[in-house]
Amino acid sequence: MLLHYLARILLRSDPTLVTFVEDMPHLEAAARVSVQSLQTSIASLVNGLIQVKEEMRRMRSDRTTPSGDQFAQVIGPSVVAPPQLA
Repeated sequence: MLLHYLARILLRSDPTLVTFVEDMPHLEAAARVSVQSLQTSIASLVNGLIQVKEEMRRMRSDRTTPSGDQFAQVIGPSVVAPPQLA
């Protein structure tokens, strides 16, 4: 009921506001994703990040890393503080 009322108000004030869903083609598919599926994906990402951090720690302490290898220096900052999602 409230949604219908809101749609009517939007149609009266600015009809283009009601068609915003057409501008977001993936909205319907995203609405079908379950919370449990998201939680599982997030847990998997967190576990992967933990593994990468552990590997980075091992690389830094490993004295057999070839001279000039800059992998840990280049990748390290993004592993320690991953970029924020916009």
